Amino acid sequence: MPDPISLDEFRNRLPERALQPGGGDGTSDGMEARVAALEAHFEHIRDDVRDIKGDIRLILGVLGSGFLVLAGMMIAGYLRLSDAIAILAHH
Repeated sequence: MPDPISLDEFRNRLPERALQPGGGDGTSDGMEARVAALEAHFEHIRDDVRDIKGDIRLILGVLGSGFLVLAGMMIAGYLRLSDAIAILAHH
């Protein structure tokens, strides 16, 4: 088993791989194209999230409307039932 070395010594043994500016001569070959592809994917993701938000708003609106209709029907049924009980109680 090799002897352990310090982190600084390990870093000193690594080859120098600095990114070269401009024309892709260094380790950044094709980086501009890859970044452009990521940006395009991000735009599609942002559009999808916007669509999902709109769908959620629509669903919540429909559910809210359905709740109001159901609550109105329950109130109307209760009022009719209480009227019927009042009529029967007076006879």
